[in-house]
Amino acid sequence: MSSTAMPSRIPATPNDVATHIARLFGQHMELGCRLTFDGRLDPRILSRAVRLSLDAEPVLGCALRTGVFRVWWERLEDLDGAQPFSVGATTDPERDAVAHMTAAIDSTVGPQAAVHLLQTEGGDEVVVSMSHDATDGQGVKQYAYLLADLYTRLSIDPAYTPSPPAAPRPSAADVWDALTPGQRRDANKTPPMTMPNWIIPATAISGRGRTLRELRLRPERFRAIKAYGDARGASINALTLTAFFRALVRSFSPPAGQPMSLPFTAEYRRYLREHKDVPITNLAISLWLGVPRVEGEPFDGTLARVGEQLDAWRDALWGVKSLTQATGVARMGYTPMRLMMGAISAMSAKSGKTSPVFTNIGVLDEGRLDFGGLVPVSARLSGPAAYGASLVPTISTYRDTLTVSMGFCDADIDPDVIEQVLRHMDEELTFA
Repeated sequence: MSSTAMPSRIPATPNDVATHIARLFGQHMELGCRLTFDGRLDPRILSRAVRLSLDAEPVLGCALRTGVFRVWWERLEDLDGAQPFSVGATTDPERDAVAHMTAAIDSTVGPQAAVHLLQTEGGDEVVVSMSHDATDGQGVKQYAYLLADLYTRLSIDPAYTPSPPAAPRPSAADVWDALTPGQRRDANKTPPMTMPNWIIPATAISGRGRTLRELRLRPERFRAIKAYGDARGASINALTLTAFFRALVRSFSPPAGQPMSLPFTAEYRRYLREHKDVPITNLAISLWLGVPRVEGEPFDGTLARVGEQLDAWRDALWGVKSLTQATGVARMGYTPMRLMMGAISAMSAKSGKTSPVFTNIGVLDEGRLDFGGLVPVSARLSGPAAYGASLVPTISTYRDTLTVSMGFCDADIDPDVIEQVLRHMDEELTFA
């Protein structure tokens, strides 16, 4: 360990606070990662890697503390006894991987990450669950890379210990400070947002029975989709967002001509000067498109309209101004912010209307997932789940296999509804 001091307290960012409060009002705020190997990992080395990860990323070894106005992260005193790692054999890896990916993490207890090693007949699986209070989806990828790096180093030198980051966790203020005057002018041109207006059938708002469903598009399909997009100047993000919108229209038949809310998440590390070396943090926010249903419109027509709105957000630096405005709200303090968000949540529930939220976390880098010479044959990520009508697809890609994961609570919404949306997405992304 270097001389860099391990902090006992870490300031909570406005995003940390907002995510924690959203959890209190009907959100399961855990993010997951699943790595599948065709060989065996050493449980002792992996266990040590998990423990050291809480030192390499100090916020993960903390519990969230809330006062009347202030919120902070406080390091746990007995991290060796915290047991964030477990191992077990399974004959049903699908069931058990989903259970561990969606396992609840109490951010006020900590740690903020849990890792389970599933030992199957065909090989091992590493399943990660992380608190969204402490990280966003990019941070989950970052944590998977960290585990691989620590495992590899410990395989060579069992006495290895990492150093905590020298830089603090960045927040919205750091992003804004890193922008040029010209970028700040562009960021002020924020497009309008569309309020929740989807009516989606839900039987309850209990939050019980959290699970997920997946759509997996194998390399041949993925390459065909990418080629289709390349020929039209459209990204995978635009293509999958368009397919999701069209799947929602087919599933729920909103009125034609009315702009339907279509939130998607953006994150802002790209604007930081040292964006490749920042600690794990929470730098994502939801932005909103408003896309009307057009009867009989072909896929290309919807893609063009979605792409036009995405371009407007790109020109406004993906809503970084919205991120800084959220920081201003957070300055009112924890209790006032909780009361405000609670009132908004109650109004939304009373309206009976909701919004889906689309997230594309991007590509998992195979080269950074080398666990001492063993590389996953499969990898994917999962996102949060809302109570009630939860339509929150999380996209990730590994080795040209694209996974759409949708978390939900099966006591609140019929799994057939989720499966129907995924089936329609699959059909919309079939370009013959």
